[in-house]
Amino acid sequence: MVILLAPVLLTAQNQRPAFRERLLNARFNEISTRMQLDAAKAEKLKPIYFRYEKEKASVFIVDEERISKKDRENLSPEQEEKLYISRLERAKKLIEIREKFYPEFRTVLSPKEIVQFNRIEMELNRRMAQKIRKRLNEKEE
Repeated sequence: MVILLAPVLLTAQNQRPAFRERLLNARFNEISTRMQLDAAKAEKLKPIYFRYEKEKASVFIVDEERISKKDRENLSPEQEEKLYISRLERAKKLIEIREKFYPEFRTVLSPKEIVQFNRIEMELNRRMAQKIRKRLNEKEE
């Protein structure tokens, strides 16, 4: 679901760099607080995290048109396939980014902390997706 909603959020964020910066700082602060990172470790992790998030965001910056809920129900088989393959490609790219950044994260975090980081990140993404979904549903009503 996050993959489906991320383009909506990231497009808005890219139009407002200050908003994106505040969002990334808030996310990083929540992650480092929940992981109970000391200030030195958090300071080492922050630039890695920001590069990681920037690269992840680039995956979602695409020229695809946004498809409304109503239009999704009326897609042709070819459009459905194109959309599906596009989502698979984005998922692959996200995995490649995680693999690429693992050694950098490993310079600061232990493997156990990286698992914890990923778990917290997924929870934050899930919460954000719920908020976006709620806002989109409110707009459609």
